[in-house]
Amino acid sequence: MVGASVDFLMLPPRIGTDVVKKPAYDTIVNNLVVHHDAVVVNNKTNEKSNALTANFFTKLKLPKVTMKIGGVYGGNCYAFNMTGGYAVKSTTDSLRGFVEYATITTASVWADFKTNGPKWSAGIYGGYSKNLGAGTEVTGPYYSRGANIDYLYRVAPRLVLTVSKLKIASELDYTVAAYGKTTGKGMVSDSKEVGNLRILLGVYYYF
Repeated sequence: MVGASVDFLMLPPRIGTDVVKKPAYDTIVNNLVVHHDAVVVNNKTNEKSNALTANFFTKLKLPKVTMKIGGVYGGNCYAFNMTGGYAVKSTTDSLRGFVEYATITTASVWADFKTNGPKWSAGIYGGYSKNLGAGTEVTGPYYSRGANIDYLYRVAPRLVLTVSKLKIASELDYTVAAYGKTTGKGMVSDSKEVGNLRILLGVYYYF
């Protein structure tokens, strides 16, 4: 099995901006404090953040082994529960608070291999994701997941025992995130790895 997809996301982060033309203030009239609310003007805007993402995946099932490989490349992968998103590229109209956006590009690859034994099944999953930045200078702020993460990777071996309708599955999950300093182009420098190990055990009974 081989598959691929292309996703286009058009996101309008804001439909308007509130600009304070006159700040709130207090005056004293006849020894009484009189409050004057701020004068705020709302300006409509339709500036959008556009992102294009490509996805590829393949699966090969042999008598004894099943192999799966996939990859994702594109902008604003926050929508796919990945790192990435968008950021404010620059201010186009400071009086009305208008800005333009740049997407943060993410690339990831993953692979999964498992045996097809009827009783015992062993497998391993591995994945890697890289923050490729915005490709241009951005002023911020960032609206993204993991804006200070340079890359991620995960290695997860597993072992499954199936006896009749009962299945016992165990997995070791080692995940690493490299945190660092976000640069002017949305990439991350001076990153340091932080690792986490999880042990999972699942018991399933199929009626």
